[in-house]
Amino acid sequence: MKTKNTKAGWQVSRLCPHCGKAFKPASGKQRCCGSKCYQAAYKAANRDRIAKNYSAYQAAYRAANRDRIAKRHAVHRAANREKLAKRSAAYNAAHRDAIAKRRAAYYAANREKLAEVMLDFQGCHSSDRDTGGRRQ
Repeated sequence: MKTKNTKAGWQVSRLCPHCGKAFKPASGKQRCCGSKCYQAAYKAANRDRIAKNYSAYQAAYRAANRDRIAKRHAVHRAANREKLAKRSAAYNAAHRDAIAKRRAAYYAANREKLAEVMLDFQGCHSSDRDTGGRRQ
């Protein structure tokens, strides 16, 4: 806390702990220069608790509104099919190397599991080869 002696008398000014700006407090309890700095300082000090509460709220909201959210997403995807396809293609083109590297690492880490899945898949569809893919 800083004090200044002026012609009008003693003035008290403080430094905001969030932004470092000097300000004159409106009351003895005021710690921050304004509401934005107070909110930012509060969020920084309570980040873990806020994140935990928000994630719990978000999970409960999604569980309660799962069908409504799914319908809204389906409508959005249907209305913006071309736009989403272009964005996906642009992302894949821009990140081709990273995607290939990530895919290779995944295959290397899960080689045995993927081999089992492929054997099961081939076993399920072995009858299709005999009939030319037609059901009898």
